[in-house]
This record gives sequence, C-alpha cells and structure tokens, in this order.
Amino acid sequence: MQFSEPAVKSALTSGIGFLADKPIGLISSDAVVFMYPPLKHQNIHQGEESKLDTRGADLKVYVASSWRNDAQPGVVEALRGAGHQVYDFRNPDQNGSGFHWSDISPQWESWTPENFIEGLEHPLARKGFDSDFQALDWADAVVMVMPCGRSAHLELGYAAGQKKTTVIMVTQAEPELMYKMATHLVTSTQQMLAALRNEQEIASGG
Repeated sequence: MQFSEPAVKSALTSGIGFLADKPIGLISSDAVVFMYPPLKHQNIHQGEESKLDTRGADLKVYVASSWRNDAQPGVVEALRGAGHQVYDFRNPDQNGSGFHWSDISPQWESWTPENFIEGLEHPLARKGFDSDFQALDWADAVVMVMPCGRSAHLELGYAAGQKKTTVIMVTQAEPELMYKMATHLVTSTQQMLAALRNEQEIASGG
C-alpha cells in the first residue's frame, strides 16, 4: 500500500485509525496474508490506549505450548532472531529450570482429583505458576504453538481478556470456534512473524 505524504502526515497527527482501517498485505516466504481486523476486536479496543504504543522495535512475547511439542524451541529461536524478547517456559531463567509435575511426584500422571488439587499448593507448583503468570502480565503478545494442552489455552485466553496481541499457530486439529478470539491465526513461523510485524507497524502508524 502507498499513501501520499499529506495522507501519512494526517494519519500520524490524528492517530492510526486511518491506516489501521485498511487491509494490510503481509508477504512471507510461503504465503500472502491479508488481515482485516475483526469488527469484534475493533470494538474491544475502541477508545483505549494501545498496549503497543510505548514499545520499541521489539515485542515481549510469551510462547504458550506443550513440553511435548518439538516445534516450540524453533519458534522461540525464530522470535529471538527477529529481535523480540521471549519468555520460554522450558527455560524461564535460561538454565533449564522449567516446571515439571514430575518434580513433585513421579506418580503425578496417576493422581486422583484430590491429589491434583493438593499438588497445586506444592511450593514448586506455586513457584512455577508465579513465574509463568508474571511473564504473561509482562508480555505484549502471546503466541500459542499447536498442538498444546489446557495450560496453553488458558494462557492464550487470559491474554485475549487482557487485550494483548494473540497469535495461534494452527496445525491439523478439530476446528474450534473460540479461536476467533485470537488476533491472528497463522500456519507457519513466517506468517507468525509477519503478524507481529503488522502489529508493530499499526502501533507506530507505519
């Protein structure tokens, strides 16, 4: 898209609405993605200051996924390679100290509901929860990498409720209506990075 110089100046003076109302084409190495902000999302954000306005060139990104997902480390690496700050639940302190239920009990997979509720109060569980939850509040955006389980979906839902940018990297799975809650649905790392770039450009009025 090209705008005349007066139009760009007008947009920068009056806010980003002029630019954000236009469909923005994002070209990745394997796809062209046209993103039209859903009307529902526009209504949610209307009249509120964007959480992106005060950021620099990078974003603070929380990657929500599963320990069983082999694609998660590559997504973290790609985000960091693009200049973003990333919270990696597997290595929250860069020392491999991510929370495992097995740290509490080797028999955690056979717990009764009562064992599960009790386990949530274990000091290690409390520490792991606090680390992840604080990172969710710190983040500007949450990227959920499928396939993943209940924790990742709760994390994405919390982020959506906080009006953060949310991106779901969709894989082959049963369709889910509530995924419409996310800001962007993508199918590749390239598209995910492009979606985050789009959010930065809208925030900066570019």
